[in-house]
Amino acid sequence: MTDIQAIKSRISDWKALLTALGIAPQYLSGKHCPCPLCGGKDRFRFTNYHGNGDYICNQCGNGDGFALLMGVHGYSFPEACEAIANQLGIDTKTPIKTPEKRIKPFSAPKQVNYNQRQPKAHTGLFMGRKSYHASLPRGQVLS
Repeated sequence: MTDIQAIKSRISDWKALLTALGIAPQYLSGKHCPCPLCGGKDRFRFTNYHGNGDYICNQCGNGDGFALLMGVHGYSFPEACEAIANQLGIDTKTPIKTPEKRIKPFSAPKQVNYNQRQPKAHTGLFMGRKSYHASLPRGQVLS
């Protein structure tokens, strides 16, 4: 199976890859430009900040190169992965392995015995300018 991490590790230049996959170079300049997703006039910029083909749109939000391909061409995630893999020359005859969500196993809540209280260690109470400490005999005050 083709692994997503194997595809991501082979991508060295997102700008060239996205251009080869049909996204106009004007959108990948890194400067404010019209959004290819929502059509806004000056709200999109290609940042590639994390090296994942990242972009930001003030209306659509942010995403990576896969999300950009999915939005522009209407691909599903496996279709976007297949297009990138074909461009990189990776064999895609086997189904692409998509990351699965890991579900935490259910664990019963911790049983708490409310009848048994733990004594609290009072280090001192502060009232005004005088400090009353639990370690002092009753009625004595520190000045």
